[in-house]
Amino acid sequence: MHIGLIYDTFDAYPWSDDAPPDADAEYEPEETVDTLAAAMKHLGHTPVHVGTPFDLREELDAGLTLDAALNIAEAAHSRNREAYAPILLEMAGVPCLGSDALTLSVTLDKAWTKDLVAAADVPTPSHRVCSGAADVDPEDLPPFPLFVKPRHEGTS
Repeated sequence: MHIGLIYDTFDAYPWSDDAPPDADAEYEPEETVDTLAAAMKHLGHTPVHVGTPFDLREELDAGLTLDAALNIAEAAHSRNREAYAPILLEMAGVPCLGSDALTLSVTLDKAWTKDLVAAADVPTPSHRVCSGAADVDPEDLPPFPLFVKPRHEGTS
């Protein structure tokens, strides 16, 4: 099988000067991609280094055909960034290992994810969304310990 590798390396995207210092924290070193490719070869498959979801779009438009794809890309610059590769692959009829586009988009928002999980009757601790310190009333906090996480960051 020809299996596409969709991934982001540390130098995959241009960042503005005001980007946080960890903007590329979820991207991969080349060694990770090489290790995945070697494992595919070991299993008798042909790895196809595609690169980022933006590269995938260009390659599919140019006629790239794949039997399947492994997506470890995070992409950049959008709240739906992790869904780029899976939706392109779905549209092209290429099976993609891992979560689909909807799952990747929803789970980038921890509050939405908790609401969906709770709606499915899965026990989950209560949560609240705060935009800043002004939204927090110390008298209205639940008992400690508290887990405080950014709503939209994957590495938290």
